[in-house]
Amino acid sequence: MPAEDSFAGRPWSEVVDPDTETDGRHWATFRREQAHLRASLLGGSKAESCAICGATFPSELLIAAHIKPRHMCTEAERRDYTSVAMLLCALGCDVLFEWGYVVVDNHGIVRVGRDPASSEVANRVATLAGRPCKGYNARTADHFAVRGEVVHRR
Repeated sequence: MPAEDSFAGRPWSEVVDPDTETDGRHWATFRREQAHLRASLLGGSKAESCAICGATFPSELLIAAHIKPRHMCTEAERRDYTSVAMLLCALGCDVLFEWGYVVVDNHGIVRVGRDPASSEVANRVATLAGRPCKGYNARTADHFAVRGEVVHRR
């Protein structure tokens, strides 16, 4: 069977019913503050630097990443845009921070977090470890501490 006729080695007919539409509709909760949070962090800029790697990216490649996991934030914390999030690049830093491969210590320095799953992840994390985190300051320190505790419990 050609690769384009299958998904993960299974025929498409086992994955998607060929007689139904591929799009579905459902009700979902969404993050009302996300656009405002991102706009606040960008401050009208078309490009900004990633808080972890320091490289400058166009705004569409930057993500408003919650420092403390969003589900653990109070409503008031979610509205405090200056302390709840930072801009991270979509080219790796966001996912490495989200999954705990990199953490920020209590001095604002990027450190190795959880054990890297592969040599590629380990190499990328090694290039980031030891860098100062642009998002770390007196207002964000407590949020970074909570994130670090979550990572260490995994």
